Amino acid sequence: MRKERFTINELQERLRDKDVINIGDVEYAILETSGQISVILKPNKRNTIPEDFDIMPEYEGISYDLIIDGKIMRDNLKILNKDYNWLETEIGKFGFKPEETLIATLDGKGNFFCQKKEGKKDA
Repeated sequence: MRKERFTINELQERLRDKDVINIGDVEYAILETSGQISVILKPNKRNTIPEDFDIMPEYEGISYDLIIDGKIMRDNLKILNKDYNWLETEIGKFGFKPEETLIATLDGKGNFFCQKKEGKKDA
């Protein structure tokens, strides 16, 4: 670290950027040639994953954008075998119209999400 003029304070800052608060949780911190830090946590401090418990999660698939800032993504509706009427019905359940929608998505499990645009505020 001295050779690279890299201080403990800089190391701690970089670790915090990687959500590592306690330097004692780190097994290795590697200063890469790019200047980035690669962090390998001690085994008991690593995040668990389903494989650790011999669990196989369901496939989640990809989330498709259906509306972005009021613009309907017709190609994505077609891929999903959906049409405008279906979209209008789904958004209507939330009490607004497709053109009033900031974003609408459908994920691989069929979960529909939408958010209404906020109205303009008077100055």
